[in-house]
Amino acid sequence: MLRGNLSKRLLLTTACLLCSAFFATALTGVAEAKRPYDKPKTCVRDAKRCAEPGVIIGLQDGDQRPVHRKKPRRITPVPVKGAAAPAARPATAPSAGAAEVSPADAAVTIYNRDFELADPNNPAKADNWIDYWRGGYTRVVLAAAAAAEPTSPAALQVTLTGQAGGGGETNVVIGQTETTPVFVGIRMKGQNVVARPSASGWYWGAHLIVEFFGKNAGEYAYCSTPPAAGTFGWRWVGMTSTSCGVTFPIDNIWVEAVLEDATGTAYFDLAQLNIAPSALPIGAVTFQFDDGHISGRTAEDILTARSFVGSQAIVTNWINDDDSLSAADLKRIQGKGWDILSHSLNHPYMSQLTDAQATNQLTRSRTKLQSLGLTVDAFAWPYGDYNQKLVGFAQAIPYTSTRGYFDGDNPILTFPHDVRVHPLTIGIESDTQFTQVRAWLDQAANNHRWAILGMHQIVALGDDEYYNTPGYLTQLADLVKTYVDQGRLRVINYRTGINEFAVLRQ
Repeated sequence: MLRGNLSKRLLLTTACLLCSAFFATALTGVAEAKRPYDKPKTCVRDAKRCAEPGVIIGLQDGDQRPVHRKKPRRITPVPVKGAAAPAARPATAPSAGAAEVSPADAAVTIYNRDFELADPNNPAKADNWIDYWRGGYTRVVLAAAAAAEPTSPAALQVTLTGQAGGGGETNVVIGQTETTPVFVGIRMKGQNVVARPSASGWYWGAHLIVEFFGKNAGEYAYCSTPPAAGTFGWRWVGMTSTSCGVTFPIDNIWVEAVLEDATGTAYFDLAQLNIAPSALPIGAVTFQFDDGHISGRTAEDILTARSFVGSQAIVTNWINDDDSLSAADLKRIQGKGWDILSHSLNHPYMSQLTDAQATNQLTRSRTKLQSLGLTVDAFAWPYGDYNQKLVGFAQAIPYTSTRGYFDGDNPILTFPHDVRVHPLTIGIESDTQFTQVRAWLDQAANNHRWAILGMHQIVALGDDEYYNTPGYLTQLADLVKTYVDQGRLRVINYRTGINEFAVLRQ
């Protein structure tokens, strides 16, 4: 992650320990850079107990937090036109204008997702979107400049001065008979949003809530995107059912665009629903190397010998240094099918920068790589340090994907700004039987997932834990090759992984 003398290495080790504890620490500040979490949180509980307090489970560390009390609701799903509603549950048909779609399609449109259709009986409401249980919303038509990014003039507006919350929600019948991933997203922007502690002591703000229901009792999952505060431009947020702990066929979902436990105004537009097809791609593996160390040449030789490609995340101010890859190296590996991610100008803690400094890191690092003739459309956060405000900045550059450093793999319809990686450090080499790595590879192969194997230096001896030996990478590549030869996995670069496994913004 970082290079240089021993003091810098010690700083890195301390930083990564802090990174792993990030989600276990409840911070009381409301500034977005100090949010206590920046990943979707899930609450899985018996649907019959919706009125009881649940828990929010941090996807990274099992950290538990109280969630606001939900009122029980009678489920009367509104089907997407073309999808049959379950016979056991009544449903009302949407108004004229619903898209002709099927739940088997990879991309399914939520009815009136752009809020352009007003309720025939109340133009201040969007057709088929009801008020959130804590408070309502107003359908507004934005001025051209305000609506420019999402290209949809109408939006949901929620303004809070002292109310507990407000928003809009809609229900969509999915009608799955087998479990495949479902993605739900929305665009949102904020104006002077100031979060305040809820009754549970938790800070909220503007966020997207999705409730997943199966047909059977107890099949229920509640998931929220990280809340946003401040004044911010349009940003895309979303979540995949797999990351929210859904393990059952989804019968119907509630999509809820919400501002709560805050003051200020939030806008929501272009709700998005994607359903994975039943035929999923073969699982895949990406070898990814951070920082652009010169030992990337060793990695290149090892992977090329097995007809594999890889991926490099480059700190651009280090290009052509004595201990870094050169511009010629980067162009050569791109020609071999590797791809390049930006990893910033000089590897700072991005959340500690001013907005202007963070934007400069995102913009200039990409521009420098592009000036070398390299194709760059993804960013890897230094130290895995980021928040939702930074993701919004990255989307505006635009980067189509950003990658943190949280352990995990990536199912089909992965949110491209929540890409997970399996970090490999020297410590894993004590597992001479590759037990952990085999488990990761089996998970990817058996469940059609994309596993990124994240590494840094490939040297015989490093001065911190962020290295692996050439011998280990050789054995690792040979192990992956056995999966490839059996037709269970493929080796791809990062861009291919995004194209095949991540959801596209609609």
